[in-house]
Amino acid sequence: MTSSDFGFGIEAEFILVDSKTYKPHGYTDLDLQTLLTLVDSIPTNDISRKGFNQKPLHNQASPYLIEGYTLTDSEMNPVDLLPKGIEVRTPLASSLTECTNSLSVLYTRMKERLNVDGMDAAMLSYHPTLPRIDAPANYTRHDYWQWALTATTTYGPDINISVPPDVAAGLDIDRINARINYYSPSVIALTFASPIRENSLWMVDGRVGKSYRTFERSKFAPIFYVHDKPSLRFEFKGFEMSPVLSDYHAMFLISLALLLDNDLDMTASDEERIVELESLALYGVDSPVTQARAAQVLQSAEKIAKKYSLPGSSLISFWDRLKTQQLPSDKIADTFKRTQSVAETLRTRTDFEARTNFDAQTNFEPQTVLDTHRNFEPQTILDTHRNFETQTILDTHRNFETQTILDTHRNFETQTILETQRNFETQTNFEALTNLEASTSFEKTIKTQTNFDPKTSVEARSNLETNQQLDSKRAEANEVVHR
Repeated sequence: MTSSDFGFGIEAEFILVDSKTYKPHGYTDLDLQTLLTLVDSIPTNDISRKGFNQKPLHNQASPYLIEGYTLTDSEMNPVDLLPKGIEVRTPLASSLTECTNSLSVLYTRMKERLNVDGMDAAMLSYHPTLPRIDAPANYTRHDYWQWALTATTTYGPDINISVPPDVAAGLDIDRINARINYYSPSVIALTFASPIRENSLWMVDGRVGKSYRTFERSKFAPIFYVHDKPSLRFEFKGFEMSPVLSDYHAMFLISLALLLDNDLDMTASDEERIVELESLALYGVDSPVTQARAAQVLQSAEKIAKKYSLPGSSLISFWDRLKTQQLPSDKIADTFKRTQSVAETLRTRTDFEARTNFDAQTNFEPQTVLDTHRNFEPQTILDTHRNFETQTILDTHRNFETQTILDTHRNFETQTILETQRNFETQTNFEALTNLEASTSFEKTIKTQTNFDPKTSVEARSNLETNQQLDSKRAEANEVVHR
C-alpha cells in the first residue's frame, strides 16, 4: 500500500483585507452577492470538481466558498449570509504535493481577482479587529448556534483524508476519537496563530496568549469529524492557518498518525480535551508533559511518512517549534509589537512562503532530520517520554493544570457548557454528525432573521434571552483571563 491509495484535501479560510492599507474586512462590511460574483469570475475550468458539492446560497459547485454567519427564515432555511471571508477548497488529490500545489494555485488566482476589486487575502486564525458576533439563533440546538457565532471570527484549515477500504474496515472510530482527544491538543498547539483580538495582543497574566481562536472555539467545536457521504472521509479541524505550504504536509502526517497508529494508545474524554486545549491556548507548549505528548505524535508521523513513502521533511519545523517552544503566534506577536499595527501584521501574511525541496523527499529520515530529533529530546524529556503512561506523568499533568488555569476553566466552562458538550459528542450525536456535510457556512437546521444588521450588533449586544446568561459567563471569564 502506498500514499496514492489515500485521498487528501484542504479547506482553508482566508481573511479579506484592503490591498493598499491591509485593513481587514469582516462580517460588518462584506456583501455576499458581491463576493459570489467575484469568486464565480475566477477561472476554474481546469480544476477538478471531484469531492465538491454545491453549498446553499452559492451559484455552483466551486473551489471557492463564501464563509460566514448564515441568516435563516422561520422554516430554518438559509436566506442570507454575513461573510467573514473566502474558503479555498482543493479537489481530492492522491499526494500531499498535489494537494498543496492546488491550494497554492487556487490562492494565487483568488488573490489576482481580489486585487482587481482592491482586496487581498491574509492568513490569520482569528479576526484581529472584530468582536465575536452577536446574532439571532440559526440553529435549534444551542451548542450548534454558539459554534456558529464563534466560527464567524475564526479561520482555520480543515485537513481531509480518505483511506483505502481495507484500512477503513479496521478502524475503531470511538477509540480514534478518544485517542485524538488525548494526543491532538499538543500538536495542534504547534500551529497556534491567533494572538491578536480586537486590535490588541491577547494578554494573559502579563503574557501574550498563544491562540484566542482555540480558546474560544474549543468548548463548542469538534476537532474531528467523520463523513460518510459521498464517501468515507476523516476531517481534522483543530489546526490553525499557516503561510508556509509545508506546514500543511506536516498536518496531514500528524492526522494520519492520529488516525492509524494504534501505538498511540492513551485516551481522554471530550471534557479533558477542552481543558487541555484551553490551557495550551493560554500558555503554549511549556509543559514537559505537553512536549512529551507532541514528541510521541511527531515520532509516529515520521513512522507513517516512512511506511507510506510520503514526504516527511515538513516535520522538521514542527520539531524545531517543540524544541524552542516558539510558535507561529510568537512570530505574529513580535511583528505586532514591532509595528504596533494590525494592518502591517496582516501585510506579512498575504503570501505563501515556499520551503525549498520540502516536497521532494520521500525517504524521510535524512541525517539532518535525525540530528534535529536527537538534539530535541534532552534527558528530562526522554525520561518523561519513557514514563509516559505512568503515575508520574499523570501527577505532572495534574500539577500542570495550575490553580490559575483551573479557576479560569471553572469560570469559563460552567456546568451548562459542560453538559452541552457532553451531549454534543454522545454516540447518538456522533452518528448524526457523520451524516452532516460539514461546513462553517452552517447551512443546515437553521432559524431566521432577515432584518438583522451586523453593524448594529457590534455596537450593541443582542438582548436575546437565550444569550444573556452566556454573556454574563463570558464577562466573568474575560475578567479572569485579562486581569
